[in-house]
Amino acid sequence: MLAALLPMADASIWRGEHWVDEIDLLSLALIAGTAMANAFATARPPVDGRRLCLVLSLPALVLLGGLTAMVAQDRTFTDPVAWLDAWRGSKALLWAVLLLSTWLVAERGEPLGLARHWILGCLIGLCLVCLTVLWELLLDGGRLMPVGGYRVAAMFWEMRLGGGAIDVYLALTLPMLLWCLVRESDSRRWFILALLVLLAAQTLVAMQSRAVLGAALLASGAIVALVWHSPALCRWQPRQRRQAVILTLALALQVGWAMTQGGDMPRRLDAVGRDFQARLAHWHKAWGLLQSDTEKLLGLGPMQWTHRYGNSPGPGSFGGQLAWRQSAKGQWVMRLQGPIDDPRAGPLFAATQRVKDAQVGSYSVRLQLLAPEPVTILASLCERYLIYDRRCQWRRFQVGGQEHQVQSVAFDLKGSDFSPDAWLARWRPRTFAISVLTPGTRIEVRQLNLDSPDGVDVLVNGDFSQGHRFWLAAAQGRFEPWHLDNQYLQYWLEGGALGSMGWVIAWLLALRQCWRVRHEMADVAPALAASVLAVAALSVFISFSELSRLSLGVWLTLGTSLLLRPKTSHISRM
Repeated sequence: MLAALLPMADASIWRGEHWVDEIDLLSLALIAGTAMANAFATARPPVDGRRLCLVLSLPALVLLGGLTAMVAQDRTFTDPVAWLDAWRGSKALLWAVLLLSTWLVAERGEPLGLARHWILGCLIGLCLVCLTVLWELLLDGGRLMPVGGYRVAAMFWEMRLGGGAIDVYLALTLPMLLWCLVRESDSRRWFILALLVLLAAQTLVAMQSRAVLGAALLASGAIVALVWHSPALCRWQPRQRRQAVILTLALALQVGWAMTQGGDMPRRLDAVGRDFQARLAHWHKAWGLLQSDTEKLLGLGPMQWTHRYGNSPGPGSFGGQLAWRQSAKGQWVMRLQGPIDDPRAGPLFAATQRVKDAQVGSYSVRLQLLAPEPVTILASLCERYLIYDRRCQWRRFQVGGQEHQVQSVAFDLKGSDFSPDAWLARWRPRTFAISVLTPGTRIEVRQLNLDSPDGVDVLVNGDFSQGHRFWLAAAQGRFEPWHLDNQYLQYWLEGGALGSMGWVIAWLLALRQCWRVRHEMADVAPALAASVLAVAALSVFISFSELSRLSLGVWLTLGTSLLLRPKTSHISRM
């Protein structure tokens, strides 16, 4: 259930950001429900305690150094923002530990059933992601082909600040799908799996991600090598073998077309060298954030590097920041800050709200704000699925500085009138955004209204009486302060040498355990191994620990792999 709902368990794009989100509630509900079922179970077979302890200790090792550093600096208790960031960066490992413990007991100590359920859920989730991507492509371009300058996001709303959430999810689930296809002998189920493979390949093409393409090819190569080494693992009938050749040719055409003609992939392939140099510079700046031997050993704490990185002038600094302040009278105000030093970064960061209204015509903005110094502000309403704009109304305006007086501003937005230009145009989501463009300045917004052509305010919580509810920070570039794009380095920055070592040990042991039981548990072990291998390779260029849903999925896959054990009459030694 959790694996199937993982791609959908986030409504932040509509409700705003909170300490507890849908994945937390779902995890707690499953933990509580499974624990109650276990309490009333009559038969309680023994669980491999040593292996379970190993699975539980690796996430603890990843978090130990960073949390120790935060407590030593007393930041956990004096800086609520730091604690909130630490919670978001570490909660996935906590849920993974609790879920694996209760699930294993529910499966009566038998990890094979746990692994089968997890893989089935992942395949259902992958199907939902692929269908969502097709809908997204239809909304944006009216066709199922990739669009230049556009990368799909499905329902991974965490990508409003960049990152590779859908990249990690596809690397995690696609190898499972490929192995299930290899093992399936029933013609009908094989045909269904083959259709899902084609859907997943089209999603891979629409993502236009070089790293995911490489990880998928690596996992596919590992599966082919395993079948070559142990042909008995593949149970295809002669007719299925002929169909597999046709499927392989279709996949080759899909990927080949994407790499040569489709969307932005040809341009992205040409820019591999230049982008890698930029990535190296990004990693070098991030490594420089560790200013002492103690920090290199223990790290900075979960998600504590972002503010230190973003507030450093130069490339990769914040394009803006969004904070909320409550006055003595209990009134909330939006505190919106411009870029640190580069005016070009100002339009790339905004406070946003998704708008349900879909009228044709010109919209107008009314706001009350406090601006201590002269500032330039950009307001816009765009057809935006997540971070890419299609058609917009916008207005750039200036406000004079008045340190203690609230100013009222009203103006009309100019641009497209949103007349239908395609048969699905009315279904395109619209997003209102407001940005501060002047470097080093900030404003305090007391009230914000967006009036539709018929004069109705379409913003929710525009007076901020409900705090930051329905409002989100979003970026359309300058993603460096939120994503290190290297999970090994990110675990080192957050948890020190112990954190990075814990991550490496986890996936190495998972691969080793899957290899040991590849024949006894041929239905699940190679699928999990290929998934772990793809994620481990992708982690060189993508980070995921800041994306709690994806981090939870990765660690549950690792834990499920580590719990596999040979079917012997005694507990195997580690």
